[in-house]
Amino acid sequence: RVYNATKSPIPCLLVAGSGGVADCLAEILEESLAQESIRGLIEEKLKHYFPNENLTKMVQKV
Repeated sequence: RVYNATKSPIPCLLVAGSGGVADCLAEILEESLAQESIRGLIEEKLKHYFPNENLTKMVQKV
């Protein structure tokens, strides 16, 4: 759902502190790094918020 939303031309508001994926994405944006190193940060944050998920496919989409 989040992936599809990022591809949509409809603007959205990301509110840090509102919970779930919003917090995960907010932390990633706050800690923005060069493109080549951001993939590791994304995987780390996703593991924190979604420890029981298989993240390989999710991270590959980034």
